[in-house]
Amino acid sequence: MNLRATGIIVRFIPLLDVAFILLGMMIVLMAQAQMRSSKPKDTAPKENKTLADAAGLDLIYLYAGTSGGELGRCYELGQQQELLREVRTDVADDLNRMLALRSKRGNPLVILLISDQGFDAVWSEKKLSAMKKQWGVEIAPIYPFHRQPGVTRPGSKPS
Repeated sequence: MNLRATGIIVRFIPLLDVAFILLGMMIVLMAQAQMRSSKPKDTAPKENKTLADAAGLDLIYLYAGTSGGELGRCYELGQQQELLREVRTDVADDLNRMLALRSKRGNPLVILLISDQGFDAVWSEKKLSAMKKQWGVEIAPIYPFHRQPGVTRPGSKPS
């Protein structure tokens, strides 16, 4: 009698394994469904956020000249890629004034667009690290940049 009962139990063990695997999968699926449904729903329509807004950055676009009268000079770049005013690189006064005039949207990040019109050796790593130390903000240099006045800057919101 014991041999028959053991044989029946041995036959049902693979079925129990399958049942436990399916039960485990159902538990995992239910947990995932519950986590997805517990997220708060934002009923307010989202405005188009830029990547910089989502990352908590305040991008400051500066143009670095490499030839002629712009050689070694840095300028604030406007919405239409026009040169607004010169920014001194040896002291932080001009940059601090720019930051004070802007609404505080996040951590400032200077995007230094280095001109493709001449030789960019004047904007060496040594000079960029000195500017970063003097200004107290991160600097992301972009080589080479071709300025086209009248063209809207990438990532900017139209006025």
